[in-house]
Amino acid sequence: MLRKFQAKASQEQMELYKKSASHHATHPPEVELAAKAAKKKGSAEKASNPARAPSQAAKEGNASEEKKEKAEGEGALSDVCCRPVEEVAAAARASAASLDDSLLAKKTNLPPDFQISVAVLTVSDRAHDGVYSDESGPAIENAIKQYAAASNLKLLLTARKVVRDDVKEISRSIKAWTDNEGGVSSKESNATHHGHESPGLILTTGGTGFSNRDVTPEATKLVCERLATTLAASITLQSSRNEPFALLSRAAAGIRKKSVIFNLPGRPKAVKENLRIALPQLLKAVYELRNAD
Repeated sequence: MLRKFQAKASQEQMELYKKSASHHATHPPEVELAAKAAKKKGSAEKASNPARAPSQAAKEGNASEEKKEKAEGEGALSDVCCRPVEEVAAAARASAASLDDSLLAKKTNLPPDFQISVAVLTVSDRAHDGVYSDESGPAIENAIKQYAAASNLKLLLTARKVVRDDVKEISRSIKAWTDNEGGVSSKESNATHHGHESPGLILTTGGTGFSNRDVTPEATKLVCERLATTLAASITLQSSRNEPFALLSRAAAGIRKKSVIFNLPGRPKAVKENLRIALPQLLKAVYELRNAD
């Protein structure tokens, strides 16, 4: 019955429909074949039945429109079933992950000549002690380089360091960068430092969970002069759409002097996902902080 009163889709609606074709529900080949076979069988049985008497046809003339549509659609497939929800979710994640970073970069509206220096602090007992190599730090570095290339922004990695899961070590390293105290000398085996100006953006990775040794948020809040709680919460919430356990992150964000500090997870995969979402916001924050009156 709804078909009679349903408005025809506009050209704009049809274009959006076609663009979203990759997310439309589909059916496995075996289901398609079974449906076609059932429809063919129903048509054959209908053709073999003798003609109904006029009186019978008159009685059925008052049949509801709903039953009529059901009979006409017998053997047809629904377009919203038979596709596992996991498959739909995976397709959505893949689509989101393939977003062009250059489009995200345009949202920052930063002048092309604005240069942002970035420092990376990996927080991990085992990475510091050499039990395993630091993978999250290099993941951040690669993400920064890729984003810079896609957006034509000047992003320079000026410092990297690995420290233990210790509040004093973490806070001391952050303060050394923000206060330009030279606390990350290139003589240290696990640190690199280039330039003398404090970094506009400091990214930490690791130590944001619920373990007793996860103290990065506490160390970050200890040194921050102002917190950016909404920024950290927003990035965590957006990340949880792809990884529900992302909500278990206690990541913090804030400002110390002329630097924006942001906590990232410890897993390289989570680091990449968070940065894909967070970088445009973080870079905009650095620009506003550095150009404030």
